[in-house]
Amino acid sequence: MTAIQTKKTKGISKILIDGEFTLSSVSQIKTAILKSFQKSNHLELNLEAVTRLDLAGFQLLCAASKYSEKYKKNLGIAGQVAPSVSIFIQGANYLRIKEGIVDLGNGCHMVIGENS
Repeated sequence: MTAIQTKKTKGISKILIDGEFTLSSVSQIKTAILKSFQKSNHLELNLEAVTRLDLAGFQLLCAASKYSEKYKKNLGIAGQVAPSVSIFIQGANYLRIKEGIVDLGNGCHMVIGENS
């Protein structure tokens, strides 16, 4: 079971994903991301409590990155990235971090850290 908490603080929409970020939860997470982008030009995803990431979750992260660039929105990852997320992305040989930017490959990147 995946729990998604959303809130808006100081003009920044924040989404906390707790549980699996997989095919079974992607539709629910996508809806939360799109609604948050409608409410704000700045979105932070907190992936600290993600217990599992699969290809569908990874593709949604990439799609959110491309959406944010297309519509001139800011997308970042708040806090630490859960080991399950890092392991999947590194295992797929995508993750590269340089000067606070997470490069997910395929032109997908996000700022990492608090107040991204």
